[in-house]
Amino acid sequence: MISNLALAISPETQSLITLVMMALILTLFYYAILKSIPPSTQEVLTTKVIVRCINEDHEEQRTFQKGMYIGKILDEKCPKCSSSLYIHRIYAENMFEEKTTRKP
Repeated sequence: MISNLALAISPETQSLITLVMMALILTLFYYAILKSIPPSTQEVLTTKVIVRCINEDHEEQRTFQKGMYIGKILDEKCPKCSSSLYIHRIYAENMFEEKTTRKP
């Protein structure tokens, strides 16, 4: 029966059916891949600096600026005891921002 049906369809129609079937399969494949990928997130890093007093009675957090390094003595004075401030620690905080919201 199938061979009789294949003979009744012209080669142009067979090519068109094959093309439509391939397009359908590729569309379903693409949809399955999109469903398997988690929503996109973008990692945002912010660099922070911990500044301490030499007497270690004052500590504050600041944002990193070019030229800062651990151990650097700053030109500023401690607001509590008026001694020098230095950079104690430099670190990065991870923050995630949702780029796109996609509903399942």
